Amino acid sequence: MINLLPKKNKDKLRQEYIFRLLIVSFFMISILSAVASLFIAPSYKYSVLRESISQSNLEIFNAQNPQIDIDKLNNEILKTNEKLSFIISKKNDRYISEDVLEKMLSLRTRGIVFSQVSYSALDPKKITVQVVGTAVDRAALRTFKDALSADPAFLSVDLPISNFIKPQDIDFNMILVLK
Repeated sequence: MINLLPKKNKDKLRQEYIFRLLIVSFFMISILSAVASLFIAPSYKYSVLRESISQSNLEIFNAQNPQIDIDKLNNEILKTNEKLSFIISKKNDRYISEDVLEKMLSLRTRGIVFSQVSYSALDPKKITVQVVGTAVDRAALRTFKDALSADPAFLSVDLPISNFIKPQDIDFNMILVLK
């Protein structure tokens, strides 16, 4: 198709097109802003109303409770936060790991049943695990103790001789010291 318009007219048409595009864009943005304002206005009014209600409730509460001292209350909050941070900071960061429990379960011989496993870290250098349970007979209990003693994860395994008094259905109490 042959273009019969001279260059000057083409430039003038291009300018008119850009001008119309800007006018339409400005008009659309104006309409969108007006619609958005209409949709946001009720929420804004509701928020202002809620704020005024809350403010009036606070004034009524303060008028009914003059004995409450804000500074005293803030000091109590600070003291409580200090106590809580002290308690949290004293928490020991060393816990019994799943590896220790898995080793105990894997080394458990036939006839050994655990009823309680307790963890104690009063001394950070000596972490102990107390195992309470029942053994079918002396041989099963002895085999379990020997298996735990041979494991390098345990520094010592303390099984009192009094646990071997009964020949069968032995209630035992074993103390393991972790490395």
